[in-house]
Amino acid sequence: MPEDKLLNRFSITASGALLFIVSIYIYRDLFLFLSEHIDSSLAVLSALAIEVALGAAAGIGLYYAVFMHLKDVLDMLNKMRVKDFVRAVESRITLGEGRARALEAVKRSPQRIVAVVDGEGVLRGVLSDYDLAVRAGERVEDVMTPDPVAVDVEDSLLQAYRLMRMTGLKKLPVYEKKDEKRVFKGFIHIQDILDALVRGM
Repeated sequence: MPEDKLLNRFSITASGALLFIVSIYIYRDLFLFLSEHIDSSLAVLSALAIEVALGAAAGIGLYYAVFMHLKDVLDMLNKMRVKDFVRAVESRITLGEGRARALEAVKRSPQRIVAVVDGEGVLRGVLSDYDLAVRAGERVEDVMTPDPVAVDVEDSLLQAYRLMRMTGLKKLPVYEKKDEKRVFKGFIHIQDILDALVRGM
C-alpha cells in the first residue's frame, strides 16, 4: 500500500538522520575527553580526525536514505503530466491594455504574476509586480517579460521541475500547442510538484 511505502521511506530517512545525531554526540564526548587528558594541540588534531570519520559515517547513512529511492521519485515525476496539475484559474490580461489595468490584475493574483495573451489566447508574455516596478511604459507590452519560459501541457512534472531548477523560477506558464501557437492554459507552481510527489508516495 502507498502508506506502507511512505512509512518505509521515512523509516530509512529517520535512520540516516539518527546516525548523524548520534555522531554529533559521540564527537562532543570524545572531544571533551581528549581535551581533559592530552595536550590541547593534539586534542584538536585527534578531534578533527574523529570528526572526519564520523562525518563520513553519517554522510553515508544520509546518502543511502536519499539515493536509495531517488530513481523511484524520478520515475514517478516522469509519468505525471503537467496537464493534470496545472492551475487553470489564473489571471490573464490582453495585449494593448493599460498600465493601471495591468497593476490591478497583478495585485489580484495570489502569486503576483499574470499571463499576457493576444486576442486568440496565445501566450505572449508574463507580467509580475517586479516588471511593473522596474520598467516604464503605459501599455502591457511595454512592461511585460516577452516570450517567457513555459511548459507544454503534455510535458512531465520532471521536465517542469528541471526547467524551474535551470531558470530559478518557482512557477511557469503552461500552454497547449495549437497550429504551432502556444495557447495559454494556466500556471504550474513548484508547490504543485511537491504536492503531487507526496500524494504519489
